[in-house]
Amino acid sequence: MLMVDGTALAVILNEEDLKKRFFNVACDAKSVCICRCSPTQKALVAKYIKFYSKKNIGCVGDGGNDVAMI
Repeated sequence: MLMVDGTALAVILNEEDLKKRFFNVACDAKSVCICRCSPTQKALVAKYIKFYSKKNIGCVGDGGNDVAMI
């Protein structure tokens, strides 16, 4: 399992090398958990994992603010 919070994710998404390395690891992980972040950040993670892995993915949220991500 790979777990990252919104603060760390903001740094990762702003650096192209970090972004590429993070998503290569994320695509090999059995699951990726993103916590304490915005729905926009969650949507970006879903988009990039789908882009890098070329696989269908599923997203789960626990509140109304997750609707934009799902």
